[in-house]
Amino acid sequence: SFMGLLETTGLIIPVGEWILRTAFQHFRQWQAYVNDDFRIAINLSPQQFQAPDLLPTVFRILEENALPPKRLEIEITENIAMQNVTATQNLLNALKSHGIRLSMDDFGTGYSSLSYLKSFPFNTLKIDRSFTKDVLATPKDAAIIQAMLLLGNSFDLNIVAEGIESEAQARRLVDLGCSEMQGYWFSRPMAEADLTAFLQDGEFQRFILS
Repeated sequence: SFMGLLETTGLIIPVGEWILRTAFQHFRQWQAYVNDDFRIAINLSPQQFQAPDLLPTVFRILEENALPPKRLEIEITENIAMQNVTATQNLLNALKSHGIRLSMDDFGTGYSSLSYLKSFPFNTLKIDRSFTKDVLATPKDAAIIQAMLLLGNSFDLNIVAEGIESEAQARRLVDLGCSEMQGYWFSRPMAEADLTAFLQDGEFQRFILS
């Protein structure tokens, strides 16, 4: 409801900029507790993605916080990507040319043609939780995930499984070949101070599965 209201009123643009700036400010502190591969992923709404000043806004905030572009991963959904394919391709190419990582969120739930996937310069595909929630009980879901992993590997893409809520789910996905995941099993949303302590104490290391 809150996000819908921001979109309807147009407040998503200034609020989105505040989110970017605040996240990067905290990220400067978090860098001390993680390795160089650690990055922060931020979802963009349709209005944010289509805003004419998106590129200068992102670059300005990165510069303000002295962060290299590779530390940022921008996430958009399939449906956003397909609203204007040519404009999307141009914008994604501009972002990637500056070293920003790109992610397609909720992959498998939208209406994108696989033929377009090779044209979009994504680094990551995120498998929607609708496929992972029943992976332990439904062979068809496991087969779909395996197909997505094969597709991602063929395109040299990272695959992230969303909606992981148990160790059993996580280990099943490891068995299927998935190496990156997110979900409530790892953590529910945290306040900034709690997340800082979580990283500082190295708690996240216990979720590295082998």
